[in-house]
Amino acid sequence: MGCVIEDGALNFYLQDMIVRPAFQGHCIGTTLVSLLLDETQKRAGKGATIGLMSARGKENFYSDFGFQVRSSGRLGSGMTVFVF
Repeated sequence: MGCVIEDGALNFYLQDMIVRPAFQGHCIGTTLVSLLLDETQKRAGKGATIGLMSARGKENFYSDFGFQVRSSGRLGSGMTVFVF
């Protein structure tokens, strides 16, 4: 499951990315994030930001999609990718 919250122009937020543990490692999460980002980037204006909060230890998964880690906290890292 995955969801994007948006203002329709400049601010997009990827949230609720969940894959049942028994199905992790089968490219389901990768496929979901790819589809959500493809659609988001079609809708995003130049200079838009796509953000998310990663669970601690999952940052590398999102960095593979171009997200950059922002300051880390005990609950996980905020991450951002910019649309050019």
